Amino acid sequence: MFDIPDVEHETLRLLEPTDAGRVLGVSASRVRALADEGRLKVAAKTERGLRLFTPDDVERLKAEREAGRQAREAGQGSRALLGPAGDRMLQRPAQSR
Repeated sequence: MFDIPDVEHETLRLLEPTDAGRVLGVSASRVRALADEGRLKVAAKTERGLRLFTPDDVERLKAEREAGRQAREAGQGSRALLGPAGDRMLQRPAQSR
């Protein structure tokens, strides 16, 4: 975690990929991939090229990912009645002997 003074002499707290990954529940590599995909904004880079993220941006992405996860889980209930192609599965009538 980095503390960087901003122009108004307040402290701006930034997270390294490892710290952001802990918040998101993913690896630092996945955090970098999320940044490359444009899903997580890079707030700053160090001279060595280490990407830094604001806690607010990381929390926003965490909330988006959780909302998406909940939406997918909610959709699973109705999909249980659907076949692999989304077709309704019909029960076959019992065969007579």
